[in-house]
Formats: sequence, structure tokens, C-alpha cells
Amino acid sequence: MTAPLLPPGLRLVPFQSLGADGVLPAFRPDCLTVYGSPVRGWVAVSDKPLSGGAFAALLPPALSDTAPHPEK
Repeated sequence: MTAPLLPPGLRLVPFQSLGADGVLPAFRPDCLTVYGSPVRGWVAVSDKPLSGGAFAALLPPALSDTAPHPEK
């Protein structure tokens, strides 16, 4: 099996969840901030809501721990 041809700057990121698994298209943005701090990373997108719409984004713990959290 050969990998699909993707436009430059895009990649497929495998995912696994309770209800499904597969791949999501991802891109590396020119600028990305988490809690107001610049970070480097890839952004994967989905046309389906996360957890029934309860979440707008998911962050890996390593990325979330490196950025200062807003005051609660």
C-alpha cells in the first residue's frame, strides 16, 4: 500500500478514540499560541465534533504543560 499524495505542508496523523480510529489531516501553522505563549506544533482538523461538541481542541500534556495557564 502506498501513502496518498498530499500537498506540501500537510500530513496525516493517526488517531484512536473510544468510538473510532483513523487519520486526520494536519498542517503546521506559521504561528501557534497556547495560553498566549508561542509554541511549535501541528494542527489536525476534523469535520466531526469532539466529544459531542464539549471540546474545541485537544492538546497533548507535554504541550499543555509548557505554556502558562490563564488564571481561573
